[in-house]
Amino acid sequence: MNNKPFLALFRKRKRDPLIVKWPAPKKYPNFKTLPLHTSMKYETSITIDLPLEETIAKMDSLENLKHWQKGLKSYKVLSGTPGEEGAKMQLRYENGKRKITLVETILKRDLPHEFHATYEMKGVHNLQENFFSKMGDNKTKWVSRSIFKFEGWGMKLLGLLMPSAFKKQSLKYMNDFKAFAEKGESVAG
Repeated sequence: MNNKPFLALFRKRKRDPLIVKWPAPKKYPNFKTLPLHTSMKYETSITIDLPLEETIAKMDSLENLKHWQKGLKSYKVLSGTPGEEGAKMQLRYENGKRKITLVETILKRDLPHEFHATYEMKGVHNLQENFFSKMGDNKTKWVSRSIFKFEGWGMKLLGLLMPSAFKKQSLKYMNDFKAFAEKGESVAG
């Protein structure tokens, strides 16, 4: 991925609104050049006090998802081999009265170092690139890069007015995974 500073990704085109140029748009065709007001990008990271191999073993299990993704009620494989590149899976969440159904498509699986996928629902397309690296013998660094594309006025407005809510939710999932992986704490209710 291009390591230019975030602001260097913006450029002004003649007679166009401010445009965001994401790195390698051919790599992920749903995430081509997008107007700024319909897009959001951020990066989060966390250190997990477990060796890389053990961290990935706990993450790479469908049965473990419910322990660190609060509100997950069910998952269903739609196509492909679960966990492999090209596989599609439907994820259903319930948080209070809010019900969300997402479709995950695995784009790249190079574990234990990388896992990239898209998550799509009505009005929101999310590309998530996850990188894992060893930090000594007993620690793992997890870096997650997220790009959101919003469609429809409601979702565009939500992305514009509440960008921190998306990052906060990403960090919550990461911290919940850390608690599950290190201490066996589950968010399943």
